[in-house]
Amino acid sequence: EPRKDIPSSNALSRENKNAASWQEVFNDHIDTQRSSWIDELQYSEDLNGNSIVKMKANGHHYTYYQVPRELWNDWKYAPSLGRFYNKHIKGNYSTK
Repeated sequence: EPRKDIPSSNALSRENKNAASWQEVFNDHIDTQRSSWIDELQYSEDLNGNSIVKMKANGHHYTYYQVPRELWNDWKYAPSLGRFYNKHIKGNYSTK
């Protein structure tokens, strides 16, 4: 008779699949060479849709939370990264 205190191989397989799916995230970055003052931009999103934008500008680091991926995509293709930041990100998203 199988021991009840040891999970079956099917249960372990399901647990491993669930654990693996929680490790999936979306990451992206923007090439900032065209900006005179933004040095780095990186976007991360977890499976629950929680997002973080990390920005380095003029030697300072900033983190913004819950920036929608659609807005991030617009930022990627904006003619001016700095103008887009000032209009759409700065003051509109939480830094805590």
